[in-house]
Amino acid sequence: MKNQFLLPVLAMILAVGMSFTTLEANEGYVTGWIDGPNGWEQVNVDCEMGDFDCEVRFLPNPTHYQVYLTQGYSNPLKSVSEEVIDL
Repeated sequence: MKNQFLLPVLAMILAVGMSFTTLEANEGYVTGWIDGPNGWEQVNVDCEMGDFDCEVRFLPNPTHYQVYLTQGYSNPLKSVSEEVIDL
């Protein structure tokens, strides 16, 4: 009788516990490049195709950096909003 009750309870506890271990899919995140103070650096940003330049800043530094698809000053990433992404 204990096994008939204990196994479903353990299965439910494990299912609830495992639901907190799954990774959230961040489909909007793109790996981009900035020409930062230490040279070219990779950044992961949430830039979707839009009309505005995708820019980031490293808090508390107020300097904005343009995000590019590759190293170099070609192929700037675009964003749907004018907001600067804080990293």
